[in-house]
Amino acid sequence: MHTKPDFVISEPTWYDYFDSSAIAENHNHVFQISLAECFISIAGNLKAVVSGKEIEKATRFKNDQDAQRYLATRYILRKLISNTTGQHPALVSFNEGKNRKPIIDGIEFNISHSANSILIALSSGPIGIDVEHINRHFDYQELIPHCFDLDEQRFINTATHKSARFYALWTRKEAILKATGEGLIDDLTALNCLSPEYKEAGYNFRVQTYILGPDYVFTLASSQIAKTIFWNYQTQNPVYANHR
Repeated sequence: MHTKPDFVISEPTWYDYFDSSAIAENHNHVFQISLAECFISIAGNLKAVVSGKEIEKATRFKNDQDAQRYLATRYILRKLISNTTGQHPALVSFNEGKNRKPIIDGIEFNISHSANSILIALSSGPIGIDVEHINRHFDYQELIPHCFDLDEQRFINTATHKSARFYALWTRKEAILKATGEGLIDDLTALNCLSPEYKEAGYNFRVQTYILGPDYVFTLASSQIAKTIFWNYQTQNPVYANHR
């Protein structure tokens, strides 16, 4: 069996992140953003940070929330890269690495969102992240035999909270495939994700699943075996916030 006794779902400790916060290069970093709160704070400053092409692309979204999520993500990603490299956020250039995965000046990143939550992961090596809102009314049973092998099915079906384990394993598969740059594959059952480690293309990925409040679960797959710091991204500096 592939099931590992050390399979755990952890609850990370989150630290407030401000533009003045330092980002250690030898660590992995995960940033949590609340879309509703974030967009209100940054809307007036978008044109100074995101590119004209990004703003134009946002106008093509049919749903306003999708457009806001896209703009908020690009805004914050540019600000984070700027803090790391010293480059002005509006001048940050996105390039493509292996499997056309975006990369910036040797900094690898990955983005995931679900409902009101956005997560951005940064690292010096390949990294993948996936977050899912736990919809307890979603009928996932038909998906199980098409997405999970027998060990994974047993892991889900023997749980007290089956839906939580379904979403946990789903985020693990997504995070691994995003870290390797493969994207979704035709046969998800071929990817057993129960192990805390996954080897692919010369990398040993560490795979860890976390809870995010009562309604979200996310997984981080990182090739950089280093400490991971979890941040709550703050769109206002503490001095301004205390004088509102």
